[in-house]
Amino acid sequence: MLMGIFLTYILQVAVIMNILCLVYKWLISDTTFFALNRVMLMLIYAFSWLLPLFLNINWQVETVSEIEVDFGQLEVVGIASPAPASDYSGYIRVSMWVYLAGVVITGLWVIVGVIRLSAIVKAGVFSKKIGRFTELICAKAPGPFSWWKYIVLRPQDMGENYDMIVTHELAHLKLRHGFDLILAQLSLIFQWFSPASWILMRSIKENHEYQVDKIASGADPYRYQMMLIKMTAGTRLPLLADSLNHSKLKKRLTMMMTKKTSSSRRFATMALPVVAAVAFVALSQPSVARIADMVSSTSILPLSSVATDKVSNSYSSVQMAESAVDVAAPSQSVDENTPVDSKNADMTPSVATDSGAEDTPVARDNTSEKAEKAKPAIFIDGVLYKGDLNSISSDDVASMVVVKNDPEYPQGKIMVKTKNSNWNIPNANNESQTYLVTNEKIAEYKGGQKELMSFLAKNIKCPENLEKMQRVIVQFTIEQDGTVNNARIVRGGDDACNEEALKVVNMTSGNWIPGQNDGKPVATQFTLPINFKPEVSE
Repeated sequence: MLMGIFLTYILQVAVIMNILCLVYKWLISDTTFFALNRVMLMLIYAFSWLLPLFLNINWQVETVSEIEVDFGQLEVVGIASPAPASDYSGYIRVSMWVYLAGVVITGLWVIVGVIRLSAIVKAGVFSKKIGRFTELICAKAPGPFSWWKYIVLRPQDMGENYDMIVTHELAHLKLRHGFDLILAQLSLIFQWFSPASWILMRSIKENHEYQVDKIASGADPYRYQMMLIKMTAGTRLPLLADSLNHSKLKKRLTMMMTKKTSSSRRFATMALPVVAAVAFVALSQPSVARIADMVSSTSILPLSSVATDKVSNSYSSVQMAESAVDVAAPSQSVDENTPVDSKNADMTPSVATDSGAEDTPVARDNTSEKAEKAKPAIFIDGVLYKGDLNSISSDDVASMVVVKNDPEYPQGKIMVKTKNSNWNIPNANNESQTYLVTNEKIAEYKGGQKELMSFLAKNIKCPENLEKMQRVIVQFTIEQDGTVNNARIVRGGDDACNEEALKVVNMTSGNWIPGQNDGKPVATQFTLPINFKPEVSE
C-alpha cells in the first residue's frame, strides 16, 4: 500500500511537471533572460515535487454495507490510506513493477555516468590552480568540460583558443551550474517515464550554454563562434558535467545573434505560478481523487502473499463487514432449564454475535452464493423459510429463538413462532444447543444503522503502533430511556483497544430508541464486536 501511495505521488508530480514544462517551452524558453529562465526551470521542479505534498485529497472512503441482519462485524482499521476495492489492481500492480524497473535502470545509468566522469578526472594530470578551481589535462577526455571544482582539458585544447575555453568552463563553475544538473538528474531517476523530465534536462543544459556563451563571447563574438564551430563535434560528454559540446550548435549561434528580448516579456513568467495553482486545484477534484484512491490503495504484491505490514496509524476507519455474521438477531442467553417465552422470560434480551467465529475474522466475500451460505436458516412455525427475515412483520411474531450449535446448521438457525400458530418452539432440554430469545421490537440507534456507522467512523480511533489484529467484544445494556449502561468487555484485546471500544460505546448513550415488549419499553442487551486491525485488507 505504501508503494501505491508513492506511485500516486509520482504521477501527480508528473502531471504538474508536464503542464509547467509546456508553459515554459511555449512562453519563456525563447527569451534572452537566461538567468531568469534558470530560476523558472528550478521553480518548475519545486512546484512539481512540493505541490502534491499539500494536495487535500480525501483518501479515506467510508463504506457502510447494506446487510440483512441488524449488526454486522465492525472493523476499526488503523491505516495511512484506505483500500477501496479496485477491478484494476492487477494492472496497477504490474505498472508498479514496471516503474520500479525503470527507476533501477535509470539509477544504474546515472551511477555508470558518475563513475565514468570520476575516472576521467582521476586520470587527469594537474596543470595549475585557477583561483579555487583546479585545471587538469587528460588525453582520455572526450572534450573540455567542468565538474565540481575541476576544469578538464585535452592537450589539443592548450592552443590559440585556450583562453576562451577556460573562460567558458570557469563561468559554469562560478555560476554553480552543476547543482542544477544534479537536481535534474535525481528528478529524472524517479520521473524516467515522463517526457517533461527529459525535456527539462535538455532545456537546463541549453540554458547553461546560452548563459555562459553570453559571458565568454565578450568583445569578440565572431572569434568565439568560430571556436565553437571547431570545438563542438557531437562528442558525448559524461553526465553531470558542463561542456562546450553540450547543446545544438545552430541554436547556440542563433541565440547569440538574437536581439535582447523586450523586458515586457518578463510578465510571461507570471504564467508559471498561475498554471501551477490551476494544476493544484485540478488534482484536488473528487473525480481525480478517486483515481488516486485506486492507485494508492494497491499493494505491490497481492495481499495474500504479503506478511502483516506495520503501518503507522495516522487515522482510522470503521467499516461493516460485507458478509453476514452467524447470528444477528437481538437475543438473550437462556439457561437450559428456563422455558423459552418472550413474555415471561426474566432475562434481558441481547443482540447475538458470531460465537463460533470469535477467534477468526469474518471473511469478506461479495458473491451471492457464499453470502447465502453464511446466513442463518430461518424456520417459521417449524417449517424452513426461504424468504427474507426482514419481510416478516414484527406484529405477527409471538416469539423467536436463535439456535447457534445445531450441527445441521453450523451457520445458525432462527426459529420463529407466529401469534396464530399452535406450534411450540422446542425447550432447552438439548444440552448441545444454546437457545436465545428476543424482544417483540428490538432497540435501534436513532437514524438507523447508517447513522450508527457514521457516528462510529467519526469517533473511534485505532491505537497507534498496533502490530496485529485485536478483537474486542463489548456487551452493554440499552435502558428504557435509551441510555447505555453496564458496558463491559466480554472479550478483550490490549488495554488501548479495550478503552477505545468502551469509550465509543458509552458515547452512544442517549441516542438509542429502546426495545419494546407488549408495546412497553424494556431494557435490551447488545453485544458488539469490533476488530482493530493494523491494515486494510483488499
